[in-house]
Amino acid sequence: MLFTFPLVFVVIQVNGQLYYPNGALKAEGSWEDGLKEGQWTFYFPNGKLNSIENYQSDQLHGEAIYFDNKGNKIGIERWKYGLLEGEASYYYSNGQVEKKGIYSSGLYEGTWSFYHENGTFKRKMNYVEGFPHGDWAYYNDDGVILQKCQYENGKEEGYWEFYSDNGELEYSGQYEKGIRVGKWYRYNKRGKRKEIDY
Repeated sequence: MLFTFPLVFVVIQVNGQLYYPNGALKAEGSWEDGLKEGQWTFYFPNGKLNSIENYQSDQLHGEAIYFDNKGNKIGIERWKYGLLEGEASYYYSNGQVEKKGIYSSGLYEGTWSFYHENGTFKRKMNYVEGFPHGDWAYYNDDGVILQKCQYENGKEEGYWEFYSDNGELEYSGQYEKGIRVGKWYRYNKRGKRKEIDY
């Protein structure tokens, strides 16, 4: 049986450069004993800058900066021997911060902040070993709160509230270890609550 593969996966290596099948430059940098070492620059097939990355013994190590195919910066990360480590920021194509926080051994750690594309605050969450942990609030792009809740070791915990796009309380209830417990309520526009099944 004859197997064929799309040419897009074929990369030509010449000295410290890699090329797409059509001859366009894909990447350039240094090799040591056949492994990427130091700063490497990557390009999209259209020639636009894709990323600037740093390597040690073929593993990402140091700062990495990413761009979309229109040249807009969309991310800055820091790596340590192939794992995300330290501060990182990600951006919308308009330059507005999408999210920022800290990685530890490749996992979210500590406080991460998220934003809407128009720059308004979306949510802030604390993480422990990659799991959300603690109080959490979510806002729409007009700055109106939509949720207030808590997590414990990645699972829903405690009292939760859900709001409409106008900021009116719609539902509330309790979670315990990720499971709904106790009584849950729905609220009408006058704020009167009614118990609901779940």
